[in-house]
Amino acid sequence: MTALTQNDQELLAAIRQLKLHGMAAAIENQLSNEFAYSNVDFTERLMEAVQAQQDYARQRSYDNAIKKANLPWDTTLEKFSTFKNRGIPMQEYHSLAALKWVKAPVNLIIIGKSGSGKSSLGSAIAENAIRNGCSAAFWKTHDLLDTLVSFTDHKSYERMMKRLSKTQVLVLDDFLNGAVTRQRVDALYNVLVSRGKLPVVVCSQIRPEGFRALLIAGAESRCSKNDLPMASIDSIADRLTHPAHLIEITGGSMRELEDNRIA
Repeated sequence: MTALTQNDQELLAAIRQLKLHGMAAAIENQLSNEFAYSNVDFTERLMEAVQAQQDYARQRSYDNAIKKANLPWDTTLEKFSTFKNRGIPMQEYHSLAALKWVKAPVNLIIIGKSGSGKSSLGSAIAENAIRNGCSAAFWKTHDLLDTLVSFTDHKSYERMMKRLSKTQVLVLDDFLNGAVTRQRVDALYNVLVSRGKLPVVVCSQIRPEGFRALLIAGAESRCSKNDLPMASIDSIADRLTHPAHLIEITGGSMRELEDNRIA
């Protein structure tokens, strides 16, 4: 390897000061391997450095978006599609990856038994969206709603709602697993209204035709009949299921499969 001169080091320091770290790494590689680049013209070397910076910026943007999305699983659609006996045809994975449901837009409702992989698939769907330039967020439904309910500062609440309203893909995991309260119903209604036509990915053990009845039953157990938020419940059920695409995961618990693999 070629030793870097003082001028080389000063050049690299200046490039890094401009936060062009991908370009700096590429140029340092070129300077350290001068023999390999002796017959490469200036324009080609510069283009390589520019492309390295573009790749660096894309990777950093992806990493930041993944961290911000709070994905619980390091899973992609490609990885999930290799899990056997999930009952999902390969054509379905291709359709999900193409993001036509985001452009349509159409909600996704993922149902299955506990441990079947609903959360993992929801996380993989969000990762694919981010990889293809969309913003995404993954929330346990009750955690999101309780966070919204707990705000005492109106400005903080508005910032949170604004972020949710602009997130292109919102995954609501463990939907209707927690207690249904008037406050949670109101919060969920506000989230869905604020998002307009942006799609929601719902992961639940409850089939979509049962959403309304379960919301009513849960609300009835915690508030008087006259205080039932029926308009909000009807709107929630309608907004989530029209339009919506159902994905039903079959097969045994993936936790059991993992336990057997370890054993």
